[in-house]
Amino acid sequence: MAKRSFFDSPLLASKCKRAVPDKKEKIFGYLIGPIGGQLLYFLIQTWLNIYYTDVLGLTSINKNFLFYFPLISGVAVVLFNLLFGYLIDRTRTKQGKARPYILLSAFLLPLSGALLFAIPENNPTAEYVLICLSFNLFFAIAYAIYNTSYNLLVPLSSRNSKSRNVLSTLSNIGMMLAQAIGSLFPTLIRPYIGTDKTLWFFAMLGISLLALPFTLLQYFHTRERVSEEVSPANEPKKIPLKKQLSVVTKDRYWWILILYTFIFQLGLAFKNSSVAYYCDWVVGTYNDGYTMLLFNIVGGASLAIGAVIINPLAKKFSKQTLMIWGFILYALGDLLCFLISYPGLFNLGKGPILAIVLVGQFIKNAGAIPCVYIWMSLVADVLDHLEWKAGFRCDGATIGITSIFALFMPIFGNAIINLLLGNYGYTDPKSTSATSQNTTLQIIFDSCAVGVEVISSILIVCLMLFLNVEKNLAKEQAEIQERHKQEVLAAGGTWIAPEDKAKQEEEEFDKETTAMELQDLQMKCEKKHLDYETEKAKYEEKKAKRKAKEKKA
Repeated sequence: MAKRSFFDSPLLASKCKRAVPDKKEKIFGYLIGPIGGQLLYFLIQTWLNIYYTDVLGLTSINKNFLFYFPLISGVAVVLFNLLFGYLIDRTRTKQGKARPYILLSAFLLPLSGALLFAIPENNPTAEYVLICLSFNLFFAIAYAIYNTSYNLLVPLSSRNSKSRNVLSTLSNIGMMLAQAIGSLFPTLIRPYIGTDKTLWFFAMLGISLLALPFTLLQYFHTRERVSEEVSPANEPKKIPLKKQLSVVTKDRYWWILILYTFIFQLGLAFKNSSVAYYCDWVVGTYNDGYTMLLFNIVGGASLAIGAVIINPLAKKFSKQTLMIWGFILYALGDLLCFLISYPGLFNLGKGPILAIVLVGQFIKNAGAIPCVYIWMSLVADVLDHLEWKAGFRCDGATIGITSIFALFMPIFGNAIINLLLGNYGYTDPKSTSATSQNTTLQIIFDSCAVGVEVISSILIVCLMLFLNVEKNLAKEQAEIQERHKQEVLAAGGTWIAPEDKAKQEEEEFDKETTAMELQDLQMKCEKKHLDYETEKAKYEEKKAKRKAKEKKA
């Protein structure tokens, strides 16, 4: 008799029983479920350093600690992320390979999130030890487990590309919702907790505990259909990392992709690490409750408009062209902010300066539309080019290296900001009741929050001038397809062209979705004593109108 696993228990089984994701799975598993974990991460990433400097006053107590400890922890974060990726890839349970880690993170996230703000007083040794332990427990373990497994849920949900596209869109919307909710923190919560350590703990404890029900909702309303059908014996052969690196490091497009990621993430890290200080001490007043909210809302408005206009633009212009002009706008918007808020450069009050800064942020985030919505498509183009060149996919090496930058840079940014705070006389408002910072620090906040990305954007524009991978892409993709066709035919299989396969998948998706919706409609009619045939006719008429509208578009 086979030994039963913990995850064989029916209590841990997925609530998703259908062959394709239904409405409940989409809403609870991919739209609402991720909000808890992503909200907690967004708030901690944005406000933890403010807690260290303004509430605990660590800059004035030990300025070197806040520089060295994040750097060392950043290395641990990268290593543990790689470790958990390795472990997940080799996990086999009845509930899949990623979902068990989602369940584990449902308990680790609230525990580690609350511990970050449970730092003892009057005991420096215990204070430093708990800061280090709680930081690494959250970033290197709890969030590393959650984020690695979360990113695999969509690819493992189904083999149907249309279904995965829907789930991916909902996941992105869920993340944006989490960030939108988190943007209300400086208005709804921070003014009331100020620099009171106890109030910070209870506020973050409440937000941390929210992650538990949301992440459990995500666990029980997702399902790994791909993992259920794949056994270790028939898994595709993996190309060794060394072999992938021997190919990619000889390609100029790959180096442009890597340099872009490094430069963009570095600029973003400086901005994210300093923007709260910039809003508090340069363009606003300390903890005023509205400056950072406006800063975030205006930026979000540009990106919301971008979701509507990006498809028409992508049809008219190449991705390379959109990226170039996008980052020109990005640089101009931040340059306007940098100049207008540079201390002493213009004799204006904080109100007019903030108004012009918001205009600059709108322009900057309008420029960010291409990098938010089409950059990953350009990455896919480069990966296709590498497959054409090498004869095999090099996704692992590429995504692995870019992920390291994305993980390490935010922590590196915090370390540098803390070094500057310590060396240039930052006075925390709790112990000194400071209402302003010295001019040098104001220049540093201005430079890091809106100045560094002017330079990074100009460098990216220069890189994009050489990223003309789209020029020969159609020919390269046709050659890749022909190779795959010959491989299938040589193995005695039947070749189905990708466009035909996509059409079949779409028809299959529509058929299964219709069957599920009609089943739900029948249950609704029985419950509300409605005539099923009449309601079915209304449903079919509505669906026909929707399809006709889609064809016109």
